Amino acid sequence: MNPMAEALAQVRSRRGFDTYLAEGKLADPSSLRAALRQAANPITQAFLLPFVPEGTLIPTLVTMEPVVERKLRSLTPATPLHRSLVEGVRRQYKVACQERDRADKQAIRERQAKQS
Repeated sequence: MNPMAEALAQVRSRRGFDTYLAEGKLADPSSLRAALRQAANPITQAFLLPFVPEGTLIPTLVTMEPVVERKLRSLTPATPLHRSLVEGVRRQYKVACQERDRADKQAIRERQAKQS
């Protein structure tokens, strides 16, 4: 994979997205397709999907809602709606990570209680 695709496959913040957008680095379709194929985070997928709506998403730990994915495939990139949908995906991801962390901590507490 080319270095630009590797970098794009890691974008997770509005600031990073805006920087790549301002520098014109989101204009190369082949880099965007390669980045989307490697994007293992739903936030990254949400940022990139409007640029390559035909792109294939790899499974992630937290998947975006199908209705959100369909909408991202059909809208113009970098619009306020695109940014709002990315924020929704980010919040969903954050909640899922918090729930997973809470479950892990509970499992540890239960194991410790059994050992006592």
